[in-house]
Amino acid sequence: TRTLEHRPDRTVHIRDEVVVSDRQRHSVRQLFQVHPDCDVQTVDDRTLRLLAPTGERCTITQALAGSWSIARGRREPTPLGWYSPRPMTIAPIATCVYAVETDDRAAFDTLIEVRSAPPDRADG
Repeated sequence: TRTLEHRPDRTVHIRDEVVVSDRQRHSVRQLFQVHPDCDVQTVDDRTLRLLAPTGERCTITQALAGSWSIARGRREPTPLGWYSPRPMTIAPIATCVYAVETDDRAAFDTLIEVRSAPPDRADG
């Protein structure tokens, strides 16, 4: 189940609930693909920071305990971290993976905050 809540000015709250039906332990993941021009930084186990070339910043924070990893151009064990900039062409891209281990359910509670570029220090 997914719930999206827009919180003006520039915030989105996402709630994803994934239920494991076989009661076996699984790694449940939530994926975010990032524009190829953006820089991705892991702040801590629950927080990512994205930086656009224009200076805009985006922070993605998870409430549920888990961990971030970043896949770029991975082929094995499953392809991840690719996009197609034009037909018949693939290129690596940062795909941010938030993983949680569970044998029951995972309730991802994700806050995405977008911030403008800081003012140019030369302006004042």
